[in-house]
Amino acid sequence: LCAEAENPYDDLCILFDRLTTNGADMTKHSDLLQKAVASISRTYDKRVIGNLLSGRSGVLPTQAEHIRQTTDFELITWLVIMKPES
Repeated sequence: LCAEAENPYDDLCILFDRLTTNGADMTKHSDLLQKAVASISRTYDKRVIGNLLSGRSGVLPTQAEHIRQTTDFELITWLVIMKPES
């Protein structure tokens, strides 16, 4: 969506700042981030189980390798895609 963009879309940045009180209230977006991490964790668990059931070469990852919470990732930027209001 933004691979060719060299500059932010000012109107969208203004809207985002207004909706988040200039980033002070990221509650909605943090909740969406939590949901994304939960989805990634479920997918990871399914793949681990599939690998274990596929034969003798399956390996159980260590606890440190499991993905469970947002702190298991390093957030480098927010990319917010907003649905147009109708």
